[in-house]
This record gives sequence, C-alpha cells and structure tokens, in this order.
Amino acid sequence: AKTLTYISHNGTKETLEILPEDTSVSQVLARNGKVEAACGHQSSCATCVASVRSLDTQLPDPLPEELDIVNCMGQNTAYRLTCQIPVTVGTLEVTEVLF
Repeated sequence: AKTLTYISHNGTKETLEILPEDTSVSQVLARNGKVEAACGHQSSCATCVASVRSLDTQLPDPLPEELDIVNCMGQNTAYRLTCQIPVTVGTLEVTEVLF
C-alpha cells in the first residue's frame, strides 16, 4: 500500500496509509485526525496547512488562490494547503505546522 510520512511538531514520525479513494494529502491527514479540513478539501479555510515535501519528485506549483490564503496567514511559501497536493506525487513527507 502507498503511504506518506507525517511528522508532528515534536518530531514524532508516523506512517499513514493512502487509500485508493484518497485524492489529496488533506484527505489522508483528516481521516487520521491530523488536520481539520473544515471546508471539505476545497482550498478555502486553511485548516489543512502543513509543510509538504516530496522526496523524489517536484510538487505542483501552488495556484494563486492557494498562495493568497497562505500569504494572508503570514506563513512562508514552504507551507501548502494539503488539499491542493495530490497523493500521486511521489514519496511525501508532511510536517505539522502549529499556529
């Protein structure tokens, strides 16, 4: 099964399974109680923000709407809305962001 690595703010690593019905990283995180995803993964609430990196491929560039939300929160551009990251982009490592 495909998985992603979740790193909590205190450095604890957890392997989370990606199910066949998961299309975005936020779906995996929400199912495992790691993010709220209050808007239903529609990129409008910012409750799924995390630092995301792919260990073997480049992530898709953020859309202007995503950058607007992250910038409004005063966060650096390394942070992403996990609802905008497809689970198909390589080996993913997601680090929790505390606000």
